[in-house]
Amino acid sequence: TIEDLDEAYEKEIGPRKSETGLEGKNDWDKACSLLRSTAPRQTLWAVRVICVDLERDWNKGRHFPSNAESLDWPYPILLPVSLRCLLDSPVAHTNGLLLHVYTLRALYALLKLRAPTEHVIDFGKEALESPQLLYQDVFLDDALPTPPYGSLYPPADTTTVMSNDAGDAIAYTTSSVSAQKDGEAFLNDPLWALMSKMRIIPRLAQLLESRHELPVEGLVAMSGILSMLSVRSAGSASAIARHSTLLPSLLHQTVMPPTNERTTSHFLEPTITFPIMLLLNNMARQSKYVASQIPYIDFLLPLLGIDATGSKHLLQVQKWALIFWRKLLRYGLGLSGLSSLVPLSIQHISTESKLATAYCTLFAAWLDCVKVFEKAKTIETFKSSLQENELKILSSTLTWLWPSIRQCVNSLG
Repeated sequence: TIEDLDEAYEKEIGPRKSETGLEGKNDWDKACSLLRSTAPRQTLWAVRVICVDLERDWNKGRHFPSNAESLDWPYPILLPVSLRCLLDSPVAHTNGLLLHVYTLRALYALLKLRAPTEHVIDFGKEALESPQLLYQDVFLDDALPTPPYGSLYPPADTTTVMSNDAGDAIAYTTSSVSAQKDGEAFLNDPLWALMSKMRIIPRLAQLLESRHELPVEGLVAMSGILSMLSVRSAGSASAIARHSTLLPSLLHQTVMPPTNERTTSHFLEPTITFPIMLLLNNMARQSKYVASQIPYIDFLLPLLGIDATGSKHLLQVQKWALIFWRKLLRYGLGLSGLSSLVPLSIQHISTESKLATAYCTLFAAWLDCVKVFEKAKTIETFKSSLQENELKILSSTLTWLWPSIRQCVNSLG
């Protein structure tokens, strides 16, 4: 009941105060006291203060990973539970999804502060310098070395069976006892607790389907949360991919070209396109099944066809779009559309282009698919597993690629 939750919350951070009883407290303490206020303006102010403070802590370099037992967690145990409950708040007529944007940003910051370093995805200025991105970009390898999960998280006491059907209940229900347990579970394994116990995926999907368009700051935070969930485990990435509306809705609002039936103000918004590309890359490298669920053909070719001359940001987005396509090819996926990619690559297959390496490694993965095809094309079961257009692409690859290969050799010679 609400009374049970209030009692548990008061034990953790002290009783809730009225607005006139907060003298002498700093903004953080006031915000924690007002986080469960029944006054919408007080709740909005509280979550904004908490969001800003958590983001400031992260930007200052603070980090309390769950696998570092020597570091004490400085925030209330029930804070992630309270933020998840706020995410279920109805959309206000006065400020739309503003409360939800601050809540998503606060949850994302809280995840970065608590998750192990290997599973932190940050879109800040140093994002491109992270070991995970450098390994894929500079070393041109998509099979990232990662430590065993046993060294990052304690063994789970129970297993939660999750369903991702769109018709499932999306509200996060809890009691005083379960709230305490969920808060402790977040400290032990924040990503798994947020997904399995707090049912974050169905709620994110519903927010994307709201008649109010989620502001770009909320989309960035949502992409960060989903990216960190996807690197947590292949099962987490599969749960995201299997949801019938979550990923399609997110892509429709960000990178898929608008149509007469569907428009968005965030198409290729500089702030969100790079996080979306990293999300897709993180999902695709987890398993072939996850990669196969991503509708790449609807946005990759239009995105790569844009002239990015003079736009450093768009060049980075296109490079990671090519790296994503390279991952698909290493699974034997992503063959459709390759014939249209060859003309787009001609201007880049030179040492001067920033995308030359990305195109070359993509073509190398494509040729690996051709080698497998040449060895197994007489096997009927192998041929039957490919669509007619994929058979045509694999049969004609060398004819299509030879001019690009010759140009590349001439540039190097």
